[in-house]
Amino acid sequence: MRRTICLVSLICLAAVNAGCAPEGASTGATRRLPTTTSTVSLVEKAITKTPTLIVNGYAILPNANLASADLSVANLRDVNLAGADLSSALLNTSSMAGANLVAASLNGASMYRASLVGADLRAANLSGANLSGADMVGADLRNSDLSGANLEEANLINADLRNADLNGARLVSIYWDSTTKWPRGFNAPPSA
Repeated sequence: MRRTICLVSLICLAAVNAGCAPEGASTGATRRLPTTTSTVSLVEKAITKTPTLIVNGYAILPNANLASADLSVANLRDVNLAGADLSSALLNTSSMAGANLVAASLNGASMYRASLVGADLRAANLSGANLSGADMVGADLRNSDLSGANLEEANLINADLRNADLNGARLVSIYWDSTTKWPRGFNAPPSA
């Protein structure tokens, strides 16, 4: 009995979300759902739809346009921002540990003392970004563009920088060890 009530509730919810409702429903729209298959499809869409995370009024999702957004001190742990435009965004002291930032555009972004522990930044554009004091332990930066980025006092222990563009990057007082993977032929500065 309880399963039937839940299923009926989901069907009604899906129908309302789709702009139609079963005959006799009080939503104003009185179309009958055409078939059981379409009803199941509507229920599946209602069940699988994931809520969008809103931070400081910004929708946090893949390919989002967050250029110049102020997300300082935000908890963005484990979010999926793959392909997002975060150019010139303020992400100072934000927690982005475990975040998916694959192919994200972070050029000119300010990420002072941000936590990027274990973040996936493969093929990300970080050119001219301020990553000073950023905690990037275990971050995947393969094929990323870090040209002209400020990495002063960044923690790069166990970070993977293979094939990253480090031309003109500021690498003063950085922390790294034998687990850090550098681009082939790159002469890393002494660790702090």
